[in-house]
Amino acid sequence: KQWYQRRVKSINTAFIILISIGDLLMGSYLLTIASVNHQLRNGTYCEKQLSWMVSGSCAALGAINTFGSQLSLFSMTCLSSYRLKCTATSSTDQTSAVKCGLTLSMLITGIVFVAAFIALVPLLPSLEDFFVNGMYYEGVPLFIGAHSKTEYKEMLERYYSKIGDSSLTWKKIRALVKEMFSTEYGGIKEQKLHFYGNDGVCLFKYFVDQADPQRYFVGLLHLINLSCLVIITTNYITINIRVSGSSAKVVTKKDTKLLALQKKVAAIIATDFACWIPLIVCCFLHYLEVMDATESYMIFSIIVLPMNSAINPLLYDTTSVMECKTVIVRKISGWITGTLTKFRTSSTGTVITDPPIQISDTL
Repeated sequence: KQWYQRRVKSINTAFIILISIGDLLMGSYLLTIASVNHQLRNGTYCEKQLSWMVSGSCAALGAINTFGSQLSLFSMTCLSSYRLKCTATSSTDQTSAVKCGLTLSMLITGIVFVAAFIALVPLLPSLEDFFVNGMYYEGVPLFIGAHSKTEYKEMLERYYSKIGDSSLTWKKIRALVKEMFSTEYGGIKEQKLHFYGNDGVCLFKYFVDQADPQRYFVGLLHLINLSCLVIITTNYITINIRVSGSSAKVVTKKDTKLLALQKKVAAIIATDFACWIPLIVCCFLHYLEVMDATESYMIFSIIVLPMNSAINPLLYDTTSVMECKTVIVRKISGWITGTLTKFRTSSTGTVITDPPIQISDTL
């Protein structure tokens, strides 16, 4: 039994570490966005907006955000499935140790690979015709802004009269545009408006319309995330039912643990729904052209999506919860002690030193 308990604890720890890494990446993304916003808040953002959106830094931030959020979501899904399995079986066969370790390693590798694939595939040069949203020529008055393929096709047809190819690629567009300008002064240099550069917060392009070539990729990701949410919800509800049923006939301290488990399960499901359901619903309504959700990128990137990352440490790591309680208790105790000391000093004119007030750690 001790071996089985150690195995369960190690697997739980492995998934919690993955969740922590995903949350850390999300926090790093938010800090960087806040730093860039601070640097550009003096009225220069409108001037530098396109330069920022086509930059490699913006692309890297988008990939980090996507990788972190997907890594955390996939890890929470696998963790809920494993916890459900633990409530159904308690095998203590030590001969399965090597098999269990190998399975865990393969699962972790798969989670990291899939999350990295989703985050990095939109930046592959070989898929630029599918994921690049526009081309930007800085300092060229003829091309103000980052134009799409359709806009470039119209301009090039006016210049060349006839292009001769109905399906223009970005490679051919770059070649045709360069032929329009002299190379005596170094020519012109283009910059791609990449997949994550659809908004200044460099977020995954969640909102697509029916004519967007990226709609299948984005729709598939929404389907995967919705499936993960359904699995997490189903698993934790099943866990709650099983534990409640097994503890129904026993009236001991386990009732308190059961109540705590029910609260934690409710919190996990509520935070997952609050994080992903509003995003998926807005994406669906935007796709159907019921609403224009493009202005909501900042709300989802700063408030909604980081919600899980902020609350996960309190839901999955009991140690952090106890540390938070200890810090809160110490702060309250110190504040009350300092207030009373100042009050007595101002009333009597003498300093009265009392031992610090002790407050119970149980909040």
